[in-house]
Amino acid sequence: MKVRKIRHAALLAAIAAGFMLTGIGTGSAAYPDKPITFLVGAGAGGSTSAGARLLARSMEKTLKNPIVVINKPGGGGSKALVLLKKSKPDGYTLAFAYAHHIGFQPHYKRKTPAYTASQFTYVGSITAPQQTIVSLANKPWKDLKGMVALFRKKGKPIRLVYSGGPGRLVGEAIAKGMNIPVKIIRVRGGGKSMQRVLGGHVDVVFTAGAHTKFTDAGQTQVIAAVTSVRNFDYPKAPTLKELGVNATTDT
Repeated sequence: MKVRKIRHAALLAAIAAGFMLTGIGTGSAAYPDKPITFLVGAGAGGSTSAGARLLARSMEKTLKNPIVVINKPGGGGSKALVLLKKSKPDGYTLAFAYAHHIGFQPHYKRKTPAYTASQFTYVGSITAPQQTIVSLANKPWKDLKGMVALFRKKGKPIRLVYSGGPGRLVGEAIAKGMNIPVKIIRVRGGGKSMQRVLGGHVDVVFTAGAHTKFTDAGQTQVIAAVTSVRNFDYPKAPTLKELGVNATTDT
């Protein structure tokens, strides 16, 4: 997998308390002088975990220090950030997260947010997102519009799976904007969401990167982009906006 094909909006975050990568300011040995814990808000096997581990290996070479990657799926990606919030603000616990894990997830359906953006210090922006709707490639449609037309004729709902972030809201927007029932299913981890679509258990998956190796191998196809512009790796797929659905997510 090419590094550029890991399509998640990823941020490195540290708990805010005057932490700087250039030094902790405690008068102790130069940072870092012990292993760094790297929390990942997704399960192993998906593109999020793969991207975090690639980054961690690169960081180890630069910092000349071990980076211990720990997967902490749960809460739509927010579990890792809850743990980061509770950690000691010394620079030895970082999190690899999507922007919507910080700006959206802690507020969604909560009276009191689990954390706020101001409680973290941001030390690096890694990739740009390419949120997409993906189906199997061997289907009689080439985009979401064609799929919806066929499903309407058959009186079938679209079964959409997602593993985190605003996937449910995107599914609801498709249902409203394209006037078709959408059955929305959530699983834990991008790898599991791809298993569902590859096995034919669902019709489409909302994903940002877990599909790429399957799409590039001809097993799956991008049938809509959820970002405000078309996916630059799969530019033939229209955006939801182009299809008349008032929904985008640019993280």
